[in-house]
Amino acid sequence: MQSVSKLIPVLILLTILVSYLMEKPKEKPTINITANQTHVIKMYAITTAPSKIHYKAENCQIEFHDVYGNVITELPANFSGEIHLFINCSKSGSLEIWLDNGTIYPIESI
Repeated sequence: MQSVSKLIPVLILLTILVSYLMEKPKEKPTINITANQTHVIKMYAITTAPSKIHYKAENCQIEFHDVYGNVITELPANFSGEIHLFINCSKSGSLEIWLDNGTIYPIESI
């Protein structure tokens, strides 16, 4: 019983931290892209509500896939998991990615 009472303040602090991270201003990850090369980037996304995946890049073909290989354009509410970005651009440059209601960031290139 005493260990449970010690755990309650930790759970409260963890809840506050998660709330803060979900409400902080969303940063748009920027990914550098090499021309005429297909990049596959593993990303991690967390949503609070249904969210479209937005991106800004010029002269690029872009697809987002779930871990099963299905093409996706939006994520469901309370999603927390991995997605894959497939991108090929005719010019070198950078790509910005963001969600309506959540956070997305690159994990690694595959």
